[in-house]
Amino acid sequence: MGRATSSNGVGWGFFHDEEEGILATLVGASTDTVLVVAAIPDLDLDEIRTYAAGRVPAHLHDQIQMEVDVRGATATIVQCRPPWPGGSGTEWTREGVARMKYRAATNDWVLYWSDANSKWQRFDLIEPGSIEEILDGIEEDPTFIFWG
Repeated sequence: MGRATSSNGVGWGFFHDEEEGILATLVGASTDTVLVVAAIPDLDLDEIRTYAAGRVPAHLHDQIQMEVDVRGATATIVQCRPPWPGGSGTEWTREGVARMKYRAATNDWVLYWSDANSKWQRFDLIEPGSIEEILDGIEEDPTFIFWG
């Protein structure tokens, strides 16, 4: 992994490690210590984005779109809908469908679902696993919690 610091010895920012294929967030650094939170491997992020994009046929993109929000080691599949006709807003509404957290230490993913209060809860019916296993679990959706 690389190291980035500012002129005052404390660094904040992002860097990419080509060998490991990950984007990492430099949380804090001093001249003696570096704390790095590993983020999502590039290939896994590509799989998540491909999966989300494939959920909506192109002819419906004016009515619904799927996006992937990434923050650190977390990817969230988000359903986006246009403003209601005649409504006062111009912003598309966004609702989280599924959240996945990458655990670098164990090289696996944990799946979460959004409850009625938009709080993310661990989805215990699917064990942590590879991104393929997690995306398969979202697609199968045995409880109809992700896709209704």
